[in-house]
Amino acid sequence: MRHIIRYGPRELDTASLVRRAVMDGGFKHDVETMEAWAGWLKQRHKPEPPTEAVWLSTYLLEDVLERVQKNPGIVWYHQRAIAEKLEELGGVDVYYSGGRNPEEATADDGPIALSAAPRSGHTQGKNLQVEWGRNYILSPSSNATLWEQLLGRTHRPGQPRDTVEAVVYTHTDPLKDAVSRAKADAQAKQEREGQRQKLLYADWHLTD
Repeated sequence: MRHIIRYGPRELDTASLVRRAVMDGGFKHDVETMEAWAGWLKQRHKPEPPTEAVWLSTYLLEDVLERVQKNPGIVWYHQRAIAEKLEELGGVDVYYSGGRNPEEATADDGPIALSAAPRSGHTQGKNLQVEWGRNYILSPSSNATLWEQLLGRTHRPGQPRDTVEAVVYTHTDPLKDAVSRAKADAQAKQEREGQRQKLLYADWHLTD
């Protein structure tokens, strides 16, 4: 799954999408993938082993917390371990999937952190544009649709600011690759559907 998510079709960027594609016959001519799938079917009944997040360094979270204190905005995280560590470090009000409604938060109360996971509910339908105009994205996705939804929480009608900003962390090759794939996906989506994509008409600037 990791190999397909990283090197396969751009639209297959989560384990559930890969699983569905295999089950629907999308890889029936890929012998190696089908053999791996057959081997997995024999093991899938076993419970997942317990896991624990082990932090080697919190420099990234310390960096975003320093930035968001100077220039308040929304911190978008993906993994729950990041949310828990942000909460532990303090300085930002963390909202979990299925929890409190972030639309009730105000900038006067301080910065907030929201889940950017596809099914979190925070990247769709929320009206956050009045209070917020800056985003900090810790784990950029390769999925153009998710980008359009996430940026659309603040870049939408009712936004009183002239400019909406997004600080995107691309300090590793996989994160750079995710953004490149997302732009390519956005280009294909724009050509296919005729709808302008925020990733493509945004102004991009490299910063330290």
